[in-house]
Amino acid sequence: MTRPVRIVVGLLVTTLWLSAVSRLATTPAWADLGHVLVQDVRPRPGVWRLVRGTLHHLALPALGLVATLLAGVAWRRDRRAALLFVAGVVATNVVVQAMKRGPLPAPEGLNPLSGHVGVAAGIGLCWFAALSGGPGSALPRAARGPVAAVVSGGVAVGVLLTGWHDVPEVLGPLGVATGTAIAVAQPVAGHRPRVFGWTAVLGAGALAALLVTWSASWGAGASDDPLAAGVLSAALALAGTACAVALVALCERTSRPPAGTTAAAHSPPDVRVSQRQSLG
Repeated sequence: MTRPVRIVVGLLVTTLWLSAVSRLATTPAWADLGHVLVQDVRPRPGVWRLVRGTLHHLALPALGLVATLLAGVAWRRDRRAALLFVAGVVATNVVVQAMKRGPLPAPEGLNPLSGHVGVAAGIGLCWFAALSGGPGSALPRAARGPVAAVVSGGVAVGVLLTGWHDVPEVLGPLGVATGTAIAVAQPVAGHRPRVFGWTAVLGAGALAALLVTWSASWGAGASDDPLAAGVLSAALALAGTACAVALVALCERTSRPPAGTTAAAHSPPDVRVSQRQSLG
């Protein structure tokens, strides 16, 4: 896919993702799930208060530092990738905040969107999409998908377990970040990502299984159990994150360098060095 096609696909993925989550958010089961977490977890003292304080005061500065370091390392190796990464992170958070505060209409049942998840998912997914071709070569390609999933999913689970947001308000920003990451994805000739297979199976399979289990358990009255609500919410957030990584990896897998360019020009620097050595 060329860049314009990836932008269109990213917009389409975000639109369909938000529509699907909005439809589910209006069902009674979603409302019960969020109500249990907010009413039971948010007022809790002790370790829960520590988690809330840590997320509130440290999460955004830490994520900002990580994004700055990634952009700085990328700038020294591949300025185009660095600019795409920064543009993706900024675009994700502008859209999330615009939906959260009113300039853009948010789908029914998704407001207020989680700003923390918007920042984390924007960094994790856009890093995986824009920088996986060259910058950050110290990290094996096979590990980049899981790392992006941990960054995005970890903050999503933390936000859920503090009772700040319910599942739809967490999955919404994740969908925005997925579409943006697809738009900024870098084609890498000769290096097809291997992460797509397992993330597709894990994401689709886990999400389907969880939805079935959730429907059955809520029908049996499990919505009164805070532990079940917390575990199920966290599992849904992680399954959604796996689906997001799979979609971004699929886009990268189907992308090709622009016409008229060589494969070496779109390969990571260490690959270009090895190619020159083999030719020499």
